[in-house]
Amino acid sequence: MNRRSFLPLAVIVVSVLLLSACGGTPTPATEAPEPTEVAPPPTEEVKPTEEPVVLRVGILQDVDCWNPAACYSFWFTADLWADPYLGKGTGCEALPTRLLDSWEMSEDGLTWTFKLHEGITFSNGEPLDAEVAAGFLEWWSSIPSISFIYKTTELLDSVEVIDDVTFQLKTTSPIPFLFDAITIYPQPPSVTSTLTDENVTTFENFPPIGAGPYTVTEWVPGSSITFDANPEYHRGKPPIDRIVVQIFSNTDALVNSLIAGDIDMTTLLSGDFVETMKQTPNTAIYAEPPRYKYELEFNVASSGKKHPAIDDPAVREAIDYSINRQRILDVALLGYGQLCPTNWACPSVSPDQVNPDLAVTPYDLVHAKQILEAAGYRDADGDGILETAAGEPLQFRLAYESADPVELTIADMITADMKEIGIGTEIEAVETGMVNDLLNGRDFDLLIYRMYTDVFAPIQLNWTSTCAAAEAKASGHNFPGFCNKEFDDLVNAAYAALDKEKLQEALFSAETILYDERPFVILAAMTRVQGVRSDRFEFPRSSYCQLSGGGLMFTDVLMNAVVK
Repeated sequence: MNRRSFLPLAVIVVSVLLLSACGGTPTPATEAPEPTEVAPPPTEEVKPTEEPVVLRVGILQDVDCWNPAACYSFWFTADLWADPYLGKGTGCEALPTRLLDSWEMSEDGLTWTFKLHEGITFSNGEPLDAEVAAGFLEWWSSIPSISFIYKTTELLDSVEVIDDVTFQLKTTSPIPFLFDAITIYPQPPSVTSTLTDENVTTFENFPPIGAGPYTVTEWVPGSSITFDANPEYHRGKPPIDRIVVQIFSNTDALVNSLIAGDIDMTTLLSGDFVETMKQTPNTAIYAEPPRYKYELEFNVASSGKKHPAIDDPAVREAIDYSINRQRILDVALLGYGQLCPTNWACPSVSPDQVNPDLAVTPYDLVHAKQILEAAGYRDADGDGILETAAGEPLQFRLAYESADPVELTIADMITADMKEIGIGTEIEAVETGMVNDLLNGRDFDLLIYRMYTDVFAPIQLNWTSTCAAAEAKASGHNFPGFCNKEFDDLVNAAYAALDKEKLQEALFSAETILYDERPFVILAAMTRVQGVRSDRFEFPRSSYCQLSGGGLMFTDVLMNAVVK
C-alpha cells in the first residue's frame, strides 16, 4: 500500500532592531563589541505522517445485533473488538495469543489454572485482571438461559483468584478439552452488573465493549461497519489501522467492487466466482477446506407452528433419500465442496471423533416412495401431492436465507426432488435478521441453513442438538428444536471422557442417534473461497479452526497481515 509523507512548513521570522546614537558631548571612542551569533531555538525532528492503513471488506449481510447471548453475527464481529481466553493455530492447537499466557489442567480434569497476560484493559478503560476474568465466567454460569452454552460455565463449581493475573476454576465434572473456553469473550463488570436472566438476551450491547485489537467506531445499519485499531492492545497495535466493512445487497455487486479495486477482500463466496477472480489482476484467491455445511433443518420442536407430518420419522427419511446431493455439489457449489454423512461435522478437523460407520444417504427416489407408501401416505385426489390419513396434503413451507444465493439454488433443487416423491413445497425467502424470529416462534416446516462445523464434537453437539439448546431457541443453535435425553447423556459423557476410547464410545452412539432420527440432514459442505487484493495485502493462510463468517477476518490472521 502506498504511503505519502506530509512535511509541514517551518517559517522563521527574524526581526532586527537598529539603534541610532543621539548628538551631544563627544565621548571617547570605544571598540564595537564583536557580534554575537544567536542560535535558533531547538526544534524537534519532523517525522513524516503516514496515512492510516485501511482494509475494506465486502460482506452480504448486516449485523443482526451485538448481543453475545442472542445474535449469530456476534461471532462474525466479536473476534475483532473482543478477545477470548485463547487463540488457535492452523492445526487447531491452543495458542497463548489472546488473553492467556499459560494454562494447566489437573490430572483428574476438574481443575484449570489460568495465567492472564499483564496490562489488559477493555475498550472503555476498565482493567481486565484475574478477578474480572474469573468473575465473568462465574457470572455467566449464574445465568440459566446462557450457562449451558459452555460446559466450563454449566459445570462450574468454584472460582479462586490467586493473584492479579492468575485464577483457578474447579468444575463438578471433568472438562478435558480446553477449546470450550476459547470462544468465551469476557465483558466488563459495568456491563454484566446490569444483566440478569430476564434481560441478558435482549440488551442492545452497542457500542460493544471488549478487550480486542479493534473498537467499533461506527455502524450504519444496512450500509457499513467501521473498526479502528486499539493502539493500546495488549498484544501490540495491529498492522491494519482501520477495517471498513461494506454491506452489499448481492454477490455480483460485491465481486465487481473487488475487481474495480473499491474493496480489498470479499466475504466467503461460492465457487462460481472463482474463475472471475482468477482473471482479475492483482487478486489472490484464498481457498480453504469447508467449514460450513448446508443443512436442511426439520422443525421437530415440541411446540410452534409447523406441518404435523414433519414429526413423522418416515417423512424425514423419505425426504433424505429424495435429495440429489451430488447435483447440489456440482451445480449449486460448482464442485467447490464435499459430501458427508449427516453428523456434527463436514468435514471434521478431528476425524477420530466422527463415527466411521455412517454413510452419505444415497439418492434413491424409488426407496423414498416406498417409505412413504409403507407409512400410509396416499395421493387420494390425483394431484401429485400425497395426503396424510386425515387428508392433509404434504405441502411444506421451505425457508432459506435470502442473502445467500446458493441457498435459493438449493431450495429450487430440493423442491424439484421432493415433487418427484409426492411432496410439495412453498419456498419462502427470509432475511438473515429474521431467522431468529423463525427459531423463537418455531414457525417453519423446513429451513435451509449454512451451519458451522466446530473443532470438537461435544462442543458442536452441545450447542446444536441438546435439549438445553432447544429450550434456548435463538440463544442456542438447535434450529430443529431436537430433544433426546439419551442423546444428551451421551454428549455429557463424551465431554467428561479423559481417554480417547471412552470419548469415541459415547460420541459414536450419540452420532448414530442423530443420524437415525434426522432432525436435520447435511446437503453439502462449501469450500471457503475469498478474493483478496494481493497488491495491497497478504495474509497468512487461515486456520481451519476459525468460525468467523468473514473467513480471514479474525485476529490471529489480521495481526500477522503484510501491508504492501
